Amino acid sequence: PDWRPDQWDAGAQVSATLGGWDLTLNYLRQTTDSSVVAYGPARFVFVNGRFVLQVDAGPVYRRRQLAGGSFSRAFGDFTVRGEAFYSFDQAQTTDFNIDLAPRDQILESDEVSYVAGVDWYGIAGLLLSAQLFQTYILEHESAMIRSRIESVATLIARGKAACASSIS
Repeated sequence: PDWRPDQWDAGAQVSATLGGWDLTLNYLRQTTDSSVVAYGPARFVFVNGRFVLQVDAGPVYRRRQLAGGSFSRAFGDFTVRGEAFYSFDQAQTTDFNIDLAPRDQILESDEVSYVAGVDWYGIAGLLLSAQLFQTYILEHESAMIRSRIESVATLIARGKAACASSIS
């Protein structure tokens, strides 16, 4: 992005602990980390004795605004945690359509994303963690490559293995 104040990434966070819960409220205005595909105009070009349809395509990084919050709390050996965000006018890559002008190939929709997880530290040196990530596109259109709802669940086991050795 250009080096102008309206192109800078900026955010704010307010955090508090209430009733044993760690809570945050967050706002972020940023250029996205992942691109959408922008298609150029389609045209026929003559290559090796025949006409070929050529379409230029490349990455575009759009600006977006996010507002949301997070929570976490420990209950003995367990920690419950999560966060949720609302993304305003999130750019969405579409299927290429030869009938549309290049500017109409990227659609926008608000999105809601969240992650919820539970961590267990019941055995010294071992972490078991389960998480559910989900994103919901509010104004989904059939041309969008992404599904209306995308979900990912993870289970992580991490720890230090005990090593024993003996010399005879």
